[in-house]
Amino acid sequence: INTKAAVRSHMNEAWIPLECTDCENVWEAMPAALPTPDAEFECPYCGARDPLTSFVKTPEGLQILEAFEE
Repeated sequence: INTKAAVRSHMNEAWIPLECTDCENVWEAMPAALPTPDAEFECPYCGARDPLTSFVKTPEGLQILEAFEE
């Protein structure tokens, strides 16, 4: 069994909670639909731009995102 592939498959089904500190909108996204954690990300609601990590709302969401990128 390819454990890493199984974990990635499970994480691909996960949703990561995101929050914009500028406009305070909260939403969720699938890890596969997001750029790398250090990449600049734009809020789809107000256009604020920051590294994706600053939009991730929870430590668990950040762990999933970082593990998905490995």
